[in-house]
Amino acid sequence: MHSPIRLLNEAGVTFHAPATASEISAAEIQIGQPLPDDLRNLYLDHNGEEGSEEPVLMARLQSLEELIEACRVSDEFWEDECPFFRHRFLPVWADGGGNYFVVFVQGEERGLIGRINHDWPYFIEPHYRDANGLYAALLDAYRRDDFDLMRDYTGDSGMGQQERQVFDAHLATYNPALDAPIREYHGAFLLTLCPLGREQELLPLLRDDGLAVFTSRLLVRRKCHWALPALTDAAREHAPNSSIVFNLLNAITDLDAPNTGEALVKLARDFPVTLSVHYLIEALQRHGFRVERPQNAQQARIRVETEPDGWLVLAWADS
Repeated sequence: MHSPIRLLNEAGVTFHAPATASEISAAEIQIGQPLPDDLRNLYLDHNGEEGSEEPVLMARLQSLEELIEACRVSDEFWEDECPFFRHRFLPVWADGGGNYFVVFVQGEERGLIGRINHDWPYFIEPHYRDANGLYAALLDAYRRDDFDLMRDYTGDSGMGQQERQVFDAHLATYNPALDAPIREYHGAFLLTLCPLGREQELLPLLRDDGLAVFTSRLLVRRKCHWALPALTDAAREHAPNSSIVFNLLNAITDLDAPNTGEALVKLARDFPVTLSVHYLIEALQRHGFRVERPQNAQQARIRVETEPDGWLVLAWADS
């Protein structure tokens, strides 16, 4: 195998003996699909790796036996939760905490390496172009004895032709009418691989409960000031969900677009009654508005020069 996979072994990680071609073929039968060539060659080099804690190995190649079991458990889970996910990827590298780095084996993303987190099982972000990218990150973290892994895709750079094709494929497939897990799957690719200059195509994701916060953070990170109206509209739409609104209002103030003050005041004038205005008042304060909240009062006053008496009054109690 080439570096950095071999370099990880030379740095101290124990590789098990190679798997035979017949063992791999038997595993493919049990898994229900052939292994990608790169993965097959990896198992022909060594049938799994041992984990280590000092220095830390953030994820290790599972043996074929472990891979078979992980695929069986995964298939059972997806069959019950959302059959769409069955056989879309292989949970190859385990981190010891119930999370995996996976190889995508279908669609335009075939061959990319993503990460599945048991806390967010549907939002499976692509992290690396191939296994070499993953092993370069594992080797770097191992040498530093650190838990922080580098990524090929930072969300802002490193997009080549394949990445654009993957983005376009998921953009064409994403539909608000799809089940939430499937929307989150497409959204993970869209938000990770969005080419610079195409952020406007992500605005429909602001209406999605599972993707609105991730989308707002991307728009802030890329300083998309033009997205301010879409963010305030999203805050209104998600008003019943306090967690989403909290994050959207943070995004609005973090974006710090030229008309943020006017947008917050407009939002305050007609803020939906389905949520208390606590978070909105905090957003106004973060942006520099003067706020008065008399003790035990059920309202707050916001100093706004354009109001008739110079103050905008907001109800403080929940509706």
